[in-house]
Amino acid sequence: MSKLKEKFSSQHVAELKRENETLKREKAELTENNNKLKQSLDELVKSSSKQLSETRKQLLDVCERLTVAEQVTEATRRRELQQEATDNVSEKLQPTEPPHVYAKLRPLTGIVAYRLLHM
Repeated sequence: MSKLKEKFSSQHVAELKRENETLKREKAELTENNNKLKQSLDELVKSSSKQLSETRKQLLDVCERLTVAEQVTEATRRRELQQEATDNVSEKLQPTEPPHVYAKLRPLTGIVAYRLLHM
């Protein structure tokens, strides 16, 4: 038994107690650091989620504006094509001779029709 008593001498017990206290302090510091890191991570996740939500809203807004712009562009293009078609038809329907020639022919047409009727 004396060997066992030597193993656990008061000096050795005191040394183990100091080591135990040191380990308790280190554990407390690590626990505190761990809690701070968890809190920072939670705040970062919340902040990132908020930024992501705002970015999604902005992206939806941009998509909506782009859709409207595309619709306006398409409507403008259709209107221009319709106007070009109308202008082309109008140009084709315009007489190729100057208007004064037609003005001279109108009275003659009336005279010819009168003579045909009164023959």
